[in-house]
Amino acid sequence: MASIAALAARHAVVDARPGQYLCFPDLLALPGGRLLCVYREADRHVATRRALLARESADGGATWGPAREVARGTGHCPRLSAPAPGLVCALDDDGALFASRDAGRTWSAARGTGMAHGVPDRILPLPGGPWLTTAHRHLDGPEDPASGQRPTEQIVFASRDAGSSWRPRGRLAGPGRLVLCEAAMVRLPSGRLLALLRENSHVGEPIRRCHSDDGGRTWSAPEPTPLLGHRPTPGLTTDGRLLVTYRDTGPSPGTSAWLGPEEALRGFAPQGPASHAPGPPPPLSAAGLLLEAPPATAPWLLHPLTDPDAEHAALEAEVRCLEGAAGLRLGGWWRVTPGELALLGPPESGGSGGAHGAPSEVLARTALAPGAWARIRLEWRPGEVRALVDGAPRLAVALPAADVRRRAVCFGALPGAAGRSLWRAVDQDIRPLGGGPGHAWAWTPAQGQPDARARREVLRLADAPGVAWPDFGYSGWAEPRPGRFVCVYHHAEAQAPDYAPGTGAHVRATRFDATDFPP
Repeated sequence: MASIAALAARHAVVDARPGQYLCFPDLLALPGGRLLCVYREADRHVATRRALLARESADGGATWGPAREVARGTGHCPRLSAPAPGLVCALDDDGALFASRDAGRTWSAARGTGMAHGVPDRILPLPGGPWLTTAHRHLDGPEDPASGQRPTEQIVFASRDAGSSWRPRGRLAGPGRLVLCEAAMVRLPSGRLLALLRENSHVGEPIRRCHSDDGGRTWSAPEPTPLLGHRPTPGLTTDGRLLVTYRDTGPSPGTSAWLGPEEALRGFAPQGPASHAPGPPPPLSAAGLLLEAPPATAPWLLHPLTDPDAEHAALEAEVRCLEGAAGLRLGGWWRVTPGELALLGPPESGGSGGAHGAPSEVLARTALAPGAWARIRLEWRPGEVRALVDGAPRLAVALPAADVRRRAVCFGALPGAAGRSLWRAVDQDIRPLGGGPGHAWAWTPAQGQPDARARREVLRLADAPGVAWPDFGYSGWAEPRPGRFVCVYHHAEAQAPDYAPGTGAHVRATRFDATDFPP
């Protein structure tokens, strides 16, 4: 694990004022090493009043000058870019474009036609071609019960008149069980466009990646990345690597960053309750991984079911519950105690991994040998979950398939329950019924911590314990000097006496460099 969250000298406040919800910043490096930050001022997360403000730093993000008004009565998630010499643009929802010819000191406002979509990306000018951006919207119609919301479409738009009008150029991602949104694009040295997208089902789905080799007209199918979070902000560093900052919605929430060669950002990585949190990882020995709750009150997140009515899945674990309770989740929460395995009633929806309190209602139960090791295998078939213990079938329970609460897959702590447990093997397998790519993962203590990859690749910039997920982690970054980075993001403090979800946040800046990442 690498974290600079506790290094006070790396952090600065861009803007924090009582009674203001300051949020959704982006950052741009200006000529001469100055930094420009644009962000929203509002009364709360779901705003009834709003404005866009800008502040400037002349010392690499350590201090910030006074606020300047970009626009009053409007603004959501502005994205900064410099698409032409001497021009700075902040693009916002529905094609709203704020332009500055004096490095952000004064601004003009216009609304481009043709883009009725929100949360746009930065403007990406193609060499000798149009400006591109991408934005999303929820489609009309009923909610999909397997995602708990209406489907989305993510469209790439092109403008040939400096943002005065936009035309759809291609569909980056369309409606489906993955609720893909908040895409951001980067042009790789080969000319290929890479896009990273948030997945919004709140069941532990990772950030997805797609690519285009024809200037954004057609896109590859979404693939998983090892990052779990929202509003990814990718870009190329001066040495050609990919840097991504994002709202980390894993079991230890915060603002995180990933740095590496673009081709390495592939494949799912399990996330643990201490993947990026302060303190040592859970004790690991030849006897197994010892999990204690508390302090590890969140489960480990594995790859979720993406389409629960079109997939077969299995979750198998060798576990010994020493006291209290531990948990497995496939199809629902299973409570493991020293003498019993029990399927609990429907878990609450919401929260990455569905890690909110597991209910106490028991739908089915079977005995375990008290205090002994048990090999528990859970199998999902659309509409049914089965349990086997030491190879013998024990339970089969009918469950609705098209339900977002069936999708998360977890092991470790049972939310809301104290306990101590040893784990010496965990295996997962997911297979689409119609064929195509599945997912398989197997772990034993000989491989180290189950979240070893996340610990190896991700840098934690700021922790957000106890903060509701809307109130932290939308970010932007810039590289004012080669190998030196500044990330701005919004952040609430859960310990503040007046904090209530959705009502308070401020904008912070964190300075880091390439050497901060795990070796």
